[in-house]
Amino acid sequence: MIRMVQQWSAACFMALLLIAGSAEPVVARPVTVAVISDGEQSGDYQRLQTVFVDELTSLTSGEFSLQFRPFGGGWSSAGINAALDQAYADPQVTLVLVLGIAANQMLVSRPSFAKPTFLPLVFDADLLGAPASDGQGSGRRNLNYLSESLQFEEHLRALRRVYPFQRVGFVVDQIILEAVGGMAERARQGAQASGVTLHFMVHGGTDSIWSQLPDDADAILVTGLPRMASADFDQMLARFAQMKLPSFSLVGGQSSVARGFLASDAADQDWTRLARRNALNMQAVLLGELAEDQPVQFESKRQLTINMGVARQIGLSPRFDVLTEAVLLNEQAPAQGPLYSLSTVAQLAAQANLDVLAEGEVVGAGLSDVRDADAAWLPQLQLNASQTRRNVSPLVQAGQVAERSSDASLSLSQVIYADRVAANRGIQRQLQRGREEFLQQTRLDVVRAATTAFLNVLRAQTQLRVRQDNLNLSRTNLDLARDRVRVGSSSPADLYRWQTRMADARSQVLSARAGLSQARNELNRYLNRPLDEAFQLTEPQVDEPFSLGEAEFNALIDNPAKFELLTAYFVDRGLERAPELQRLGALRAAKARELIAQQRSLWLPDFSLRGQYSENLGQSGIGAGPQEYADDWNLMMVASIPLYSGGQRRSAIARARRELDELDLRIGATREKVEQGIRANLHAINASYPSIALSREAAVASSKNLELVTDAYAKGVVSILDLLDAQNAALQANEAADSAVYNFLIDVMAAQRASSGFDMLLSGEQQLAEVQRVREYINRASINEASQ
Repeated sequence: MIRMVQQWSAACFMALLLIAGSAEPVVARPVTVAVISDGEQSGDYQRLQTVFVDELTSLTSGEFSLQFRPFGGGWSSAGINAALDQAYADPQVTLVLVLGIAANQMLVSRPSFAKPTFLPLVFDADLLGAPASDGQGSGRRNLNYLSESLQFEEHLRALRRVYPFQRVGFVVDQIILEAVGGMAERARQGAQASGVTLHFMVHGGTDSIWSQLPDDADAILVTGLPRMASADFDQMLARFAQMKLPSFSLVGGQSSVARGFLASDAADQDWTRLARRNALNMQAVLLGELAEDQPVQFESKRQLTINMGVARQIGLSPRFDVLTEAVLLNEQAPAQGPLYSLSTVAQLAAQANLDVLAEGEVVGAGLSDVRDADAAWLPQLQLNASQTRRNVSPLVQAGQVAERSSDASLSLSQVIYADRVAANRGIQRQLQRGREEFLQQTRLDVVRAATTAFLNVLRAQTQLRVRQDNLNLSRTNLDLARDRVRVGSSSPADLYRWQTRMADARSQVLSARAGLSQARNELNRYLNRPLDEAFQLTEPQVDEPFSLGEAEFNALIDNPAKFELLTAYFVDRGLERAPELQRLGALRAAKARELIAQQRSLWLPDFSLRGQYSENLGQSGIGAGPQEYADDWNLMMVASIPLYSGGQRRSAIARARRELDELDLRIGATREKVEQGIRANLHAINASYPSIALSREAAVASSKNLELVTDAYAKGVVSILDLLDAQNAALQANEAADSAVYNFLIDVMAAQRASSGFDMLLSGEQQLAEVQRVREYINRASINEASQ
């Protein structure tokens, strides 16, 4: 970086001298640059060549007028060497820029260079035996190259963390394989030392690689394929995925992974940075410096990148530690499963939730208790039949009873009036009403829980995205800290702080990912769906849960007076509809009737009518005959009252009174709780609604502050603590901004539950009626308040 600044300073200083020393305009000096390619390039590599040419032209404009002269190598080693010799022999050529992939690998170890020659695309300088001086340059006259310091074995180690391959098909262009010479064998030996067997699959421009694929290959490595057409390249990647073969790119980084590779640990194709570094080296030579003194190391920002779409296609699931370290493309599977909105979730939960269904069964079972209580008022009719065989006793021998007799009887009983029976009928109806109210209470609780779970899924998705952005930002700042330490503008302590921050950011991403999975499982449970079922969610609108529109709702909470009127309406509605209060009211009515029955039992008899008809069906044996086929009947009115039960009835009366008093107190306490819950949730809404806009403002401001502090940190103006504080503030502000709408809607769900009514469950007509009730209540309250 220091050298770059020096070069720029020298260029600016010379330009100023020229301008100050002459009143006439400066004329750019013409320079011819030879551009060496491997041969006829595909579209991707033509664009790469354009990047280098444009960057050099832009950097030297005003000083030099550049002319570029192409030389092709005809896709052969001899042709590349001949093209270079032709460029050297051309008297008009001043500089030579080699942009062929194979040419860079082949020429870097050439013993001599007749003119300043620049090779910016060298793969691995150590494996190729490229020259290097004790300083930054090559040390070989007229040679400058650019190469990364990463070794091939380091590539393998990084990629094997994604998938532990052992037998690899290594796809490479034939001319590149010929150009690297002994490098291929050294790469094979290095891979073998790591437990990996390389099998080279050579592409010659037109031939197929598929016949060269080993049967036992468990992964594919791909380096530059400059002669493969773009469509063929895409088809190759698609076929690897169909074959369930993990494919790894050694060049291109994230852009290659986005194209269809499983993963790459290469730096993203930041060709502009590389082209600028090369242009600075070439500019320095044009300004009088030596090519062999220019820097040869290019520090790229390497990053493991994984295409999760390809991983799903081939059935691969990387480890969690790898997932948090890597940049993940297509992390979310394509949208599938049912599509839920906030209102559909509310309706489905109210209908399908198992807790709701279970309470529905309780209500159904309670109907039997009501029917049983009613049945006690109806006539009770009983038929009896018997076969009797008696001992031959003197009574039988005397003929008074038969030895064998068959008889039948029909009995009837009817309650005329029994207060305990009448009380039970009323009590069972009140208890059934209590069950129905508890079902409604359960339904409201489930709807609130399900809609909150819906919003929690969206909030968890947002939190995961924000924390992934924070991880990427921490990764960028870690690279920035490395640069500062390398140039001596910062101590290693900064590096250690950012490494700590990276570990913390990765942990936060893991927590956020787990939170998202938990939220999705929870929503499926409330909807009575398989817990791991995929689904899609629509973004809710701010006014979706309301019958009122957003503008009208906003008008009701924009000042304390209107807000108090709105609160009063919801309190009245909640107290009127609350199933908790309705259930307690039903229980109180049942207990009050029980008390009356206990008191009446002291003096009010039970009245009933009983009757029986009996007939002999036949006799046999000793004594048969006189009573055969005889019949009989009786009918009686019965009044009964217990006279003494040891004080049990008075004890029951005292207990019922206590229990009635307890219910009165519970009703009062529940009214307070319902009202307090409504008011508390409305106050929360009054805070969370304006927070939507405020949090967005805070997020914009914190992002701008982070941008300024990051730039200042890069320049050494502020400390790492300032940058950490700014990043923390930005993280918190972004999470708050992205979650503000969801937090508001969660408060709305809580408030509607507290007031015992979800507008989303109402029909269109019911919603219009609800809006009209709100307006009438507010207008009536406003008129009354004004008249006082």
